[in-house]
Order: sequence, then C-alpha cells, then structure tokens
Amino acid sequence: MTLQLPPHGIRFYDEVVARSMDLIQVGIWEGIRPARLRTWLNNFTTEIERYFCACLLDSLIYRSEDQTVALTAQVFLRALPDISRQFACPLGQIGDWLALFCEPTAPLARIIPVLKPSDPPGKSGDIIARLLKRGFRIHPDSVIEPKGVFAAYQKGIRTFIFMDDFLGTGQQFQEVLQESKIDSLLSAIYAVYAPLAAHVDGIGFLGTHYPDVHVCPGEILDWSHSLFHSECNTFADGVNDGNRAKSFYYRLLEDRGIVLAPGIPAPAPVLVSAVGAPALGSSVGVGSSSPPFPNPGTMHPALRRGFGYLELAYAFHHSIPDNCLPAFWWSKSANWNPLFNR
Repeated sequence: MTLQLPPHGIRFYDEVVARSMDLIQVGIWEGIRPARLRTWLNNFTTEIERYFCACLLDSLIYRSEDQTVALTAQVFLRALPDISRQFACPLGQIGDWLALFCEPTAPLARIIPVLKPSDPPGKSGDIIARLLKRGFRIHPDSVIEPKGVFAAYQKGIRTFIFMDDFLGTGQQFQEVLQESKIDSLLSAIYAVYAPLAAHVDGIGFLGTHYPDVHVCPGEILDWSHSLFHSECNTFADGVNDGNRAKSFYYRLLEDRGIVLAPGIPAPAPVLVSAVGAPALGSSVGVGSSSPPFPNPGTMHPALRRGFGYLELAYAFHHSIPDNCLPAFWWSKSANWNPLFNR
C-alpha cells in the first residue's frame, strides 16, 4: 500500500505553496528566499509527489531570527525561573535570569554553549554564544566553553546553564559531557540544560541517564510532530496514513538516486513503548549527531528518516537539525535540491 492522491490533493498543494510564499513575503519566514523554495518544489514532479511535498511543507515549523530571539528570551524569562522554583538553585530563586547575566560583573553562574572540542566554527553552539553576547548583552565573562567548567568550579562557581538550539535525542549533549569530563562533576553542581527547542525523546533520555541535569527547553516537540508516527496527523486525510507516506518516501528517495550506503547494515528493529513511541535504549538512537557520510550521494541508514528516526519538520533560520527528514536538507545528490542548509 502506498500513498494515494486524495480528491483535494492538487488544490491542497496550490494552497500550501501560496500560503508559504505569503509567509516569506510578509517576513514570517524571513531567511527563506522564494527562489530557494521554488527550487525545492521542483524536486517533486508528479501529482502525488506534489501532494506529498505539500504535506511536508504544511507541517514545517520554521523559526526566523526574530522567533529564535523570542525563544531565547522564553528560556531566560520563563523556563529558567520555573526550573529554579522546582529545584533549588545555589543562587536562590532567580526571577529574571537575563538581568542576572547582564549585570556589569559576571554573576556566580556560567552559560555554556553545547560545543564539542572537535566542532568547527559556525556550529549552533557558536551561534547561540554570539546571540547571547551581542543580541542580549550577556556579560562576556558569563559565557564559557565546556572545557572551562572545571576552572570555573575551582573558583567557586556552582551554577551552570548549558544552552543549545535543539535537543533531538540527547547524544550530542552526552558527547559534550563525556568529552569534557563534565559528567563526573554533575552531582556536585547545579546543571541546567536549556535548549531552545527539544523533542520528548531527548528529554526522556537525559532524564534517565543524567538525572542531575535539569532540562528546561523553550519549546517542546512530541511524537505528534514526527511525520510518519501514528500520533501525527500530517497524512491523516481519510485516504492515507503515516505508513503509506513512509513507503512512498522511501521509493521517492530511490527514484532520485538517494540510496542507502552499501556495506552499512540497516538499524536493528525499533523497540516500541506502550504508547507507541520508540522506547529509551532502543535502536532509535540517542542523539542528534550525524554519522559520517560514507560516499557522496549515498545516505547512511540512520539518517533516512532523520537522525534518531524523529522524522521532524523543524528548522531555524541558521540551520536545520539532522533529526528532520533529509527531504528538507539533503545536498549530497545531483538529483535533489535542499530547502535548508546544514
């Protein structure tokens, strides 16, 4: 069984494209150019492909630069005060964390952009650090790299706020903790992980494996945002469902010459929890760090539905998480034009 064109399919495509162009023109989708959208739309040629494309585009959550700033403010003005009320902070109950970090002298707390030592310049952690220093006037001494946590601890700092743009399944943050050895310090500090947006899969993983870390995202995504999941209504049109759409998507990738990397085994079967979501510890993956691209034009099996099988349609103006469907960002094939850069 594969995807079928519902009676309203072509009209739906026209409506979604027109609405998307309007969102670009009025600046809500600031950062996406009309020409880039049209080029991406040209990936889809048949009527059923265009209907599939419209479903993807209709589900897209796009955060412009202004919306990213607003999410950052949400973290400081709402999420962090809420978490400090639930879990006592060494600094006491802070009602305005933004004002605290903007004081003329650095407070007894530090902000750590989630960056691995091996990360090149321009990664999301760098972007968050620049936003904090320039956009919010955070005191420069308040923002340190993960490798500086131990030195800050020796100076008496006990409150550390780890910031990132997106928490997918938790592996990237886990890698930062392990590579910088911060995981050995967690029981002795007040550690908060505050991504701008987070999926419940990653929140659950960190809660299980790092209970000393308090997770407080600005925005939470759940399995209803995972496009092929049974809890998502992206393809619930009275004719189709997520399984039909997933089978169609696999064939679409093959038709465009985007094949799975040879010699790399497909992931093991996914464990399913009682509510239908991939269970913690399953082969769904536990992170948001892309495996290396083995050959140009071929796709690692772990990426076909987005890393961790999260199947998301969520993008920032500066990047798109690899937990999203590669249909939005794949750039390794001459037969596919991405809507977003990674």
